[in-house]
Amino acid sequence: MYYRINVVPIEIPPLRKRRDDISPLIMYFLDYFCEKYGKTKMFSKALLDKMYQYDWPGNVREMKNAVGLEK
Repeated sequence: MYYRINVVPIEIPPLRKRRDDISPLIMYFLDYFCEKYGKTKMFSKALLDKMYQYDWPGNVREMKNAVGLEK
């Protein structure tokens, strides 16, 4: 099955090369966790700036875990 799927390789650049995707992803995960846990949370502008500047070596999975740390 792998060989059939591997016919068209899809390369997705890391988040550090897609800076425009960082803010929408952060807001998506924040909304997701707020709804999941019935909370109303917001990030400060300073924290959003730091998250934007971070390189996210673990990509989207790391970001999801960072946003969902506090329940």
